[in-house]
Amino acid sequence: MRAIIIVLMACIFLSAIELNSVQAGLFGIDWGNVSPKCTISCAGYWTCVFKGGNDCKMPDNCVCEKFA
Repeated sequence: MRAIIIVLMACIFLSAIELNSVQAGLFGIDWGNVSPKCTISCAGYWTCVFKGGNDCKMPDNCVCEKFA
């Protein structure tokens, strides 16, 4: 039973991503426009903000208010 659930979840996950067509992928995010550099930079920025840092600098050329 556990194997069936794992296979089912994998199929749902893979069909949601659709590597060839990423327009409406997992969670409604256009994965083709996600910048790994900005994602990592914004994660560092928000970590600084949540830790209460006063000198947190938002990365240049990245929109950290929304994902991607």
